[in-house]
Parts: sequence; structure tokens; C-alpha cells
Amino acid sequence: MRNSCYGTGGTDYAVMVRAVSETGTIRTVGEHIVVKGAGTVEFRVSIATTFRYPDAEQACLDLLDAVSQVPYSELLARHTADHRKLLQRVMLQLRDEHRKEKSALSTPERLELVKRGDDDPGLVELYFQFGRYLLIASSRSGSLPANLQGIKL
Repeated sequence: MRNSCYGTGGTDYAVMVRAVSETGTIRTVGEHIVVKGAGTVEFRVSIATTFRYPDAEQACLDLLDAVSQVPYSELLARHTADHRKLLQRVMLQLRDEHRKEKSALSTPERLELVKRGDDDPGLVELYFQFGRYLLIASSRSGSLPANLQGIKL
């Protein structure tokens, strides 16, 4: 997929997906990916813009070619180690006498209880860590900043 932000003269972007499976067949039909007889399928996604690359589509292809050479287990291990290093730099633990019972509930159930006036410090911790995860995933050195965050020079 390719498009331009803000119409003519804006930043162009491209998004590409590559499906990978050790079994079965994968083919494209128009805009669709058709998978038959596969036990598992991995979808590798690349995104590039002309803000960083002169040719966003070629950058996407190059990124997909590079990541397609790496097994999923290694990609997961790299991702986990990278995020763990940053996530473990901060710890937030709020006093919560009912932590065990509330942690057994789903997040929507916990949100509903908070809307009704219940106190759930563990849910505050969860949202704090989720926000940190999103920023770590979306705003790294050498990459574009998260939306509305600005560009660090």
C-alpha cells in the first residue's frame, strides 16, 4: 500500500506485508493474501516514508528482505531483550490490598469497576507500563517520533 499524507507535496509512505510459512502455500490475489494448508503463518510488516528514505517502496522491500532472513524466534528474543532493558529501568508499585483478586479480572471489568468509583491502583500501574511500552515501541533513536512528540535533534 502506498499513499501521500496531506495530498500533493506531502510525505509519501509505503506499507508492505510478507506472509511466511514453513508449510502450505501462500499467494496473493489482488489485494488479498491466500493461505492454504499452513499450520502457522508469520506476517512481517515494513513501513517507510519519504521523510527518511528517497524511495519508500524500495525501503519497504529492503526492510522485508532483511527481516525475512531472521527466524521468528530470534526476532522475538531480540525484541524482548531490547524492551526489557528499557522497561526494567523504572518500577511503579502502588499500595493495593486487593491486588490479587483484581488482577484475576479482565481489563474491561476493572475499568467498569473504576467507573463506578472503585479504587484499583494495580490498573493505574498497568496503564503506566502500557504507556511506557508504547513509547518505547514507537519512538527510538534513529526512528521517527511518536505522534505529537516532536523530533529530537
